[in-house]
Amino acid sequence: KHDRNLPLLELAVRDTPERVFLWAHLGETLAGLGRLDAAETALRTSIQTARDSTDPKQRADGATAWLHLIHLRDWPDGAALTLAEEALADHPTHRGLHFALALQLFANRRAAEARPLVEALLRADAERFLDPLVASDKRVFTEWPAVFLGDLLLRSADPAGARPPSF
Repeated sequence: KHDRNLPLLELAVRDTPERVFLWAHLGETLAGLGRLDAAETALRTSIQTARDSTDPKQRADGATAWLHLIHLRDWPDGAALTLAEEALADHPTHRGLHFALALQLFANRRAAEARPLVEALLRADAERFLDPLVASDKRVFTEWPAVFLGDLLLRSADPAGARPPSF
């Protein structure tokens, strides 16, 4: 699939370079082909194109590129956390980026900071949540943070913290 999509996406970004999602999808495709440096370039182009755009939809689509960039590779110590923090500064209401930040905080031994982010996702009403510019997988409000919170609590050094949170 990636081999098929690559030439189509390369043509599409040449024809419409202002389309943020196309750059993000190109980055995802290049990553799938193992071309991580080229993928990073495409994702960073997507992010910059989003930042430069005045179109709210194009700006919102930059969050997709951020998500792919954060998870693109095994970044050096703390680099993925820095990316997640920068992404959330660009897109403070994007729930997927809240979850990505929580994962990076936990990976950097900052579980106490991750927990409130995850608990907030679980408190959200997945059935009623609506962002007119960004589609959200309902699992970002349900099973993903629930599993993560369970893991976080099980790994907690504080046995009192291993109680289920009250929502």
